[in-house]
Amino acid sequence: MFQKKMVKYFNKKLKSIKFNHALALEQNDFDGVHDLRVDIKRMKAFFNLVESLNPEFNSKNKFKYFRKITKSAGGLRDVQVQQKLAEDIKNALSLEIYEYESFLKDIEIDNLESFRNNSERELVNKLDESEKAIKGILKKISQIAAETKAQGRFYNLNNNMILLSNDNNLEEEVLHKVRILAKETHYTIEVIQQCFSLFADTGDFVKKIKKVHQNLGKWHDYEISRAYLSDFLKKTGKSSSSEPYHNVLQFIKKEKTSYRKNIQTVFDAFNKSAVLL
Repeated sequence: MFQKKMVKYFNKKLKSIKFNHALALEQNDFDGVHDLRVDIKRMKAFFNLVESLNPEFNSKNKFKYFRKITKSAGGLRDVQVQQKLAEDIKNALSLEIYEYESFLKDIEIDNLESFRNNSERELVNKLDESEKAIKGILKKISQIAAETKAQGRFYNLNNNMILLSNDNNLEEEVLHKVRILAKETHYTIEVIQQCFSLFADTGDFVKKIKKVHQNLGKWHDYEISRAYLSDFLKKTGKSSSSEPYHNVLQFIKKEKTSYRKNIQTVFDAFNKSAVLL
């Protein structure tokens, strides 16, 4: 029965969230922080799917404890990504950017403290409370009704993806929406495939939708890089035309432009796969 499979999925993700939360909290582990946020995004897609199966389940309300955790980890994850990009840029250009690296390190320390102050274990323990509500909601739905609504949820997300990715005016605001929607679509079909006998053969759809949010994620990372570097220059009184930061800024712009140009190619590949489902 799908109910048991969905509860099993919930508990598996919850276990992973708790593990990565402890890893991030105690060791400031780079992968732990990343995996924590990905797990919570998967859980959000799961909660939204449950609500689509039975509207009595208030996804937004039930997700509030998860939201508090991912919000507190967001700033820490952002600056850790920027530290990794700064190292990559430094190596690619053979430059010394110690002051900027130190600037990012100070932000990481502040964000880690904020994460630890706002991520008490008691908050994580409250996540268990959702299991009872999920079990109660799912008991009220028949297998056929659940399958029908699960398919409807996915097709709604997929159709929105197709519409947005075919927008002739792909402004940055639209790209941000597509990036978030692509993850939701990816994680939703992941849940459906594991909990229902549906979408067993999707061809390369999952690979293509994953490529969409990964490419947009890289584009977004360099967009954030510009903001961090701009803040650094402003606070230190340095000019964007001064070295080595002029070269750093040009590198960031080049990489962002490269990922931006590749977006339409990635969208086209996704659409060819998506329309076949």
